[in-house]
Formats: sequence, C-alpha cells, structure tokens
Amino acid sequence: MPPAPMVSCHFLLKYGLSVMKACLPLLILLFIFIHVNAQWSNTSNIFTNEQHMPVCTAAGDQTQAVVVSSLPDGGYFVLWEDKRAGFSEPFSIYAQKYSAAGNRMWAVDGIKISSGTNNQQFTFSSGQDYRNRKVAASDNAGGLYLTYGDDSLTNGSGKRICVQHVRPDGTLVFPGAGRIVAQTPSGQVSSFKWPQMISDNQGGFYVSYVNSNVSFDDFVHVYNYKDEGGVLKLYGGGVVNYNPVSELVSNPCGGPKIDLLNPTITVIDYNIWPDLQGNCSVVMSLYGNKGTQGNMLGYNKVWKAKQDHVSTITQFLADMSSDTFNITYKAGDAAVLYTHRIDPINARCSAPNNTFYVWIDYHVRSSGYRLLDKSDLPYYAVKGATMGTPGNINAELITCSRRSIVAGSTTEPVVFAIGFGDEIYTSVPYQRESNANPLLGYNTTPPAGMDQLDYFSDTLMGSGVTAYDYSLAAGGTQAYLTALVQEKITDNALHVLLQHMDIAAKPGAGYFINYQTGVKRGVMIGSELNTGFGGTAIDYDFPLVTANSTGNALFSINELGRYTRVSPVFTKAELAWGAMGTPLGSPMQDGSFLSVMNPFIGMHASNGTAVAGWNDRRAPAGTQDVYIRHLDNLNVSSYAPPGNKVIPLPTGSLVANPFVLSGVSKKYSMIEAFSPGTGMLTPVVGILDNINLGSVPVGVFENTGGIRVAGGKPYLDRNFTITPQIGPAGSPVSVRLYFTAAQFETLKMADPGITDPGSLAVLKQSNATGLVPSSYVSGGSETELRPVDWKSVDGGYYVEIVVDGFSNFFIQKASATLPVTWLGVQAERQDARQAWVSWQVGDEVNVKNYVVQQSTNGVDFTDQCVVVAGGLPSYRCLVPAPATSLNYYRVKQTDVDGRFTYSKTVTLEAWADESVILYPNPAHDLLYVRNANRYQLLRITDLRGRVLLQQSTALSAEVDIRKLVPGVYIVQLTGDKGNCSVMFLKE
Repeated sequence: MPPAPMVSCHFLLKYGLSVMKACLPLLILLFIFIHVNAQWSNTSNIFTNEQHMPVCTAAGDQTQAVVVSSLPDGGYFVLWEDKRAGFSEPFSIYAQKYSAAGNRMWAVDGIKISSGTNNQQFTFSSGQDYRNRKVAASDNAGGLYLTYGDDSLTNGSGKRICVQHVRPDGTLVFPGAGRIVAQTPSGQVSSFKWPQMISDNQGGFYVSYVNSNVSFDDFVHVYNYKDEGGVLKLYGGGVVNYNPVSELVSNPCGGPKIDLLNPTITVIDYNIWPDLQGNCSVVMSLYGNKGTQGNMLGYNKVWKAKQDHVSTITQFLADMSSDTFNITYKAGDAAVLYTHRIDPINARCSAPNNTFYVWIDYHVRSSGYRLLDKSDLPYYAVKGATMGTPGNINAELITCSRRSIVAGSTTEPVVFAIGFGDEIYTSVPYQRESNANPLLGYNTTPPAGMDQLDYFSDTLMGSGVTAYDYSLAAGGTQAYLTALVQEKITDNALHVLLQHMDIAAKPGAGYFINYQTGVKRGVMIGSELNTGFGGTAIDYDFPLVTANSTGNALFSINELGRYTRVSPVFTKAELAWGAMGTPLGSPMQDGSFLSVMNPFIGMHASNGTAVAGWNDRRAPAGTQDVYIRHLDNLNVSSYAPPGNKVIPLPTGSLVANPFVLSGVSKKYSMIEAFSPGTGMLTPVVGILDNINLGSVPVGVFENTGGIRVAGGKPYLDRNFTITPQIGPAGSPVSVRLYFTAAQFETLKMADPGITDPGSLAVLKQSNATGLVPSSYVSGGSETELRPVDWKSVDGGYYVEIVVDGFSNFFIQKASATLPVTWLGVQAERQDARQAWVSWQVGDEVNVKNYVVQQSTNGVDFTDQCVVVAGGLPSYRCLVPAPATSLNYYRVKQTDVDGRFTYSKTVTLEAWADESVILYPNPAHDLLYVRNANRYQLLRITDLRGRVLLQQSTALSAEVDIRKLVPGVYIVQLTGDKGNCSVMFLKE
C-alpha cells in the first residue's frame, strides 16, 4: 500500500483554526484514502483468523453472505441479509465491493440496496440450499445487479419481485424499494416468489420468478433486462412452462373431437443458469394435473438473437389449408425457445337426424417447454449447468434427485442426469429457424455440420436413505457435483460424495459425457463421525463446489463448530489440498467460538483466485457478522498451502481434531491439534491420503519437564499415537511427524551426535489401547525407522517415514546399524510412455538391491525394474509411465538378510496434451484458449496479419472478443518453446 500523504501539525498551528477548518475536508479525504486502500490481508494462503477481513460488524445479525465476481475489473461483491435495524424490524439487504487488489470500495459496513421499508430478502425456501440459487450478477462494467422479494402486503397477495442496480461507486440506480418487475394488480390474488438472476454477458441480466395463483397455473417467468441510463429496458422473454393439452373426445355425431385443455400445472421447484452464449437456461420440476402428465422434468431457455434474422413458418389455417408467415428477430432481442403453438381447425359433422354440427378442433403442435422425463414421484433439487466442448456445440447437463415406484415399492433417491447437445448458433437457434412442416410447432432438424453429443441419461451420484440436495457446477469442459448423503450402508454416517464429469471426444467424430471418477456413485472423500462427543465427532454442513470458466473447481464445506474447509478439485475428483481440504482458520478467537456458518465461494472467471465469505459470531455481542478471506493459486495442481505454524501444545496428552482418510485425494492431509491457550491450529501429523484408513485418531503427548531418557538415549519431548479405524493391511503409508524447533534443539543438546533432523530415527511401537503413553517403555516389539525425508517448516520440522502399520511413535537419534539413509527420490518423464526414476542414498550398508515400483492409483504397486546395490550415492532406471494417468513411484530397498524399507512416494503427472484448443468456435463474446499457459504471449490477427488484440497468457485463458467485427481471425501464441496459430470464427 502506498504511504499516506502527511499534513504538518506545524502548518496548522501557525496559520490557525480557520485554516484547520479549511483543511478538514482534506483530512476526511485522507482518512478515506487510508481506509479504502486496505488490501487483501494475505495472498499466500496463510489461513489464520487474523487474516479474516471484516465486511460488516454492524449491530444486529448479518447473515446469508453471497460472493459475486465483478467484471471486467476482477473485483468481488459481497451481499447479505441484515438485521441492524433491530431484531423485530424487517430484513434489509446490504452490499459491499472490493477491488481486485482487495480495497474496500463502498461505505463501512456496506450500503443498503434500497430505501424500501418492507421486509426484503433474496433467500427463499423451496427445498434447496439458498447457495444453489443465483440472485446477483455483474453488469460487466464494475456494477452489480441483484433481485429480491419485497413483502408488500397492501393488496394482501404477498411478495413482489424487485431488482436493483448498484453503480461501481456504490450509488443506487432505482429509488424506493427498487425497480418492481412483478407485483399483483389491484383486485387480483396471486403470489410472486422465488426470484433468481444471472448475467447476459452484455451488460444486462435475466430475472426469473414464479407466479403462483390458486385459481390458475403456476407460471415460471424469465425476462431479459438492461439498465440504460436509469431506464430498465426489456429485451424480451416470457413464461417458460405453458402447458396446453389436446384431449380427444367424442363429437355429437359419434366421431372424434379435439378439445383444448389448460390443466393446472404446479411448479415444485426450478433453477436457472447461463448457457455460455449469453442466454438463460431453466429446468423445472412440474406437476401436470391431467391424465398421465403427473410429475414431469421440464426444460426451456430464453435466448438472444445474435444477428437480425427472419424465419418463415408454415402453419395450418382454420380450413386445413396452409400458409406461411414471417417472424423477425432483431439482434439483441430475447425470446423463449420452446413456445406453445395451437392450431384451431374448423370441424363439422352431420348426425343421422340430419342435424349439422360445427366446432373447432384445437391441435397443440408444441407445448411451452421441453419434456425431459416423467416419474411417479416429484423431482427434487432440480439444477442445470452447461459444459463447453471443443466443437460447435455445448452440452446441457440437467440434474435432479429422483425416486420412482417399482413393483409397488419406492426406490432409493439418486442424483439423476440428462445431457444433450446445445447448438452454438450464429443468428438464432435452429429450433427457431424456418419451419416448413405445419405439423410441428418448431423446427426439429439440426443444421448440417452440427457436432453430435451422445444423449446422456444416467446416475451421477449414489443412492441415499432419503432424498438429498447437492451442489452442481460446470466450467470449460468440466462438471462437478458434491453432496452430503446418508448412504444405505452399515456405518449409518453421512458421507461426503464428489463426482467429476468431462466432455470426451468419440473416435471419429462427436462427443460424450464422461465419468472422470469412473464410478456412477461418485467417490467418498469424507465422512461424518458420530462418536457422541463433540471433541471427537465430525458434523458437516451442506458441501459446495464452484467452477470458473476454465474448468478449475473449488470444493468447500463447513465442519460445524470448527471451520470451513476448502480445496481445489482436479482430475478424478482429487482434492489438491488434501482430504476434505484445508481449514480457513481455527474454531476460536479471544476465548470465544466463532460458530462459522453459511460459507459461500465466489471465483474469478479464470485467474485462479477466489473469495470465501461467511457469517460468524466472533463479535463480543455474539451477533452474526460477515467476514471474507482471499484464496490464491487455485489453478496450480502441484501447489499446497504453506500450513500453520508448529507451536507447543499444553503439557500432557492431547487428542488432535478428528479426521477421516478415504484414500482419494492422493495428497498429504494435515491432522492438526487445537491449542486452547493460543486459539491456533497447529500441525501434528501429515498422512499421504492414498489408502482408505477410515477414522484416524491421533494423540500427542507433550513433555515440558526434563528431557526423557530410555535405554541411555534421550528422546524427543513429543511422542505420537496413531490408531486408524482401518489398518493399511501391509500397504506402505507415508507419514510426517511434526515437532517444534525448541523440542529439536532440546534433544540436540541432550545428544551431541544429532546434527540435523536427518540424524533422527522413529521408534514404532505397538499399542493395544489407543491411549497416548507419557513415556517410552520398551516392549520388545519396537521397529526403528529411518526417515525418508525431513524438512524445516514454520516453527519447527517434520520427519517423513513409511509405515505398514500404526501405533506409538517416539523420536530419537538413529542407530548406526540401519542399512541406508534415503536422501531423495525423483521422477522425470522421458516421453509419453516412459520415465526416469532417480534416487540418492547415504550410509549404504548390507543393501542387496533396489526395486522401483509403479502405481496408477497410489495403492496397488507393481515392480518395474531391479537395480543391484553398488555402494553408489545415486541410482536411476527407466520405467513405464502411462500417458493417460497420474503415476506414483517408490523405491523398495532390500537388505542382504531380507529386510526391506521404502522410499517416499513421488508422483508424475499424466502426459499433457499440449495442443491448443479454442472454444466455443464460432465464438461471440468470449473465447477460451486451452493450454494457452504453455506460451507467454497471445495475439489475435486478421487474415492480413494485422494485430488486433494482444495479452499475456499469464493473465487469463479467456479472451474478450466483443469488439471484433464478425469474421475469421487467427490466434497466435508465442513462447520459449515455439509458436502456434489457430483459426476461429467471430459471429
């Protein structure tokens, strides 16, 4: 932060009070300058409570924080529901903005988004967690749109739907309660509810809501608006679930007659999402009150014309002759994709008594939505997301929690999904192109050359005991889903499941939706623990997954009573920051529990940063306040946060925070202890999460008396007991034991033979009770383990060992009889099929050979090469390295007497496909460049070679092409490793 300008006190004293009064505005401005320019508290992922940034600490409760990315400036908005006016007063909505650098932009404690006096809220109850709904959007100019319900009871009909536009400077566009977009006319009875909002990527937004009328249908409305100079301009939209039905009955002559019915349709739930083309997709759980309709899963879209276009439609006239008419679409106008069309046809008959009858047959050519599925029971938690492909289509992924009735019994609920291709159109969607078939309500023939996506209809997540909500997100070609599920298995606990899907190319042509995890259940990444005691139990809140436009995803979950955990998600649903992620702080501050609630993550579109927001009770008054924390390096798969400081623990035994390892993340997972005296978390044990160990209780004994001695040898003032629920069954597990620098120095002073932690060994001792011993007592079953690695960390050190079983662990100086000291292991790819594995050793004594072992899952290893020991300081051999998977390598050292040890395990990434892919192509607003980060500079040129746009690839893989006129262009990428050119079409 730049230094603040200084005002001389001598100047004020010399020239008197009048000058001081004149300078007062300057002083106020200086104060604002200093306050506003407080940047992100930390950008290196050091997660302590001191790094939490207060957004609002006003009186009363502030809850339900929502974080929204601001475009194009890279900042963030935070909005929340506020009770600062008093517990019995109506809710208000407040908002705050932060710049890309973390500077607060608006008033302290936020701005009230309207001057309305009614209860205003953006959350609502409809069977889903409120964080599954989108209620605010960037205006693409540094400002914020948001929607909310306003409890206007003047006509006795409940809520009205409002929107507000907040300018970049924090001023409001619409006065009063905000711009009212839906309210019940006087004398009518209906209820508007469930508002949602997304951006249209062109400075406007889509707002949706349900109009529920006891006398008529429930209607889902979706409209496209834009604030133009303080006037909210409507670009189009409408009802997306009209439900007309043709019913065949008898006419007076005994023949057929077609009546028109408008059966009551109930909207059980719905959700909207952006379709990557500036449009608004919608999925609906519906109940049609007619015949076989029942429970239905419906889909629709409000789309925008990209160019002026005229479609010619053929339709029957009343006399069954046909005629054509034109529909004109203006660029930028919005319309409903699936609209209802009814052809009234004159009909007549003659009865036997020579009576002549005339009527109208109503032929429903199309209903006002696309029917995707039908079920005996309601669809729950309906959601949708759009996945990109490298071709000229996107993939619409529609999900729901679904049950059915089979043979009279209700099936267990699963997350069911339907996926289908969605055209990246040039002017209008093909469904709204010209249609020469009068029997069809819209054109059903895709254009020639449109890529194909295999229709997807399958399970995305396993069955639960009861219907469950879940979180869904998509970005780039990836999609992610997570849920807290009580599965019908023996442990009766709630499991955290995570699913990862992507778009894969079919041999020849076309695409399909692929399970990255390889399983339809999803993978279990964690579990609650029902111990009956808070200190050893784990209870989770609703898990969330968020994704940005490049396909990077972030998992988050609130561990109730403790903290929020976060982690980036990479291939096969692996969490890059360890099992269940890394805590964003500790449970207490200043002697009080924080009681963190409702975490919400907003990600930047492409640069690997995010902001987490939540509400907690750390304030002395015990009211709810809003805090945020900046997150960095979310797009770097090999990155891990630095971790908390190693600090002393209270004297005696202490149980670390409970932990479950399911073997999925393939990363070191930190088991930490809470230090009541400091309120801080500190690492005690790290375990490589590549084997399902279940619950992993960890106990620590802290000795603060004189150094302890056993068998004439001093040992460390900290010992460990690890007793996992599931043993590793002989499979080696890498473990890191943490201790303070002071504890090491004390041991070093007691044993001058110790020079650094590489001089240490770990005594592994069996433990039948699980209790942490206060001292080492030899039982005759000890095994001395030489660490395969050690490292200095903040506040101390860790030593890394490889074990095939768990128990007590004590640390002392190593004996001289161990056969080898591991100094390092590396793996480096030779090509797409092979890799060199190298290792360095010291003190090699009585070693027979070394065997390099390889695995693709981190659990099942196979021997790949044998190297005879030769007294050398380093060795290497060439081993297989499958191109399509992450590879794990370790080295097994065998003594001449048959005993063996393992090195630490190292990983080698899959062989990267370095080809540059542009999508969507053709593109309209934004162009995404896969693998752009392999180069340094990106240029867009026309076909004559003139440079029209240039940017660093380190900034973003997203290119704004809105200023380019339609035509053919070339993306040129240059860097140290060469150049690349790819052509694309701007619509």
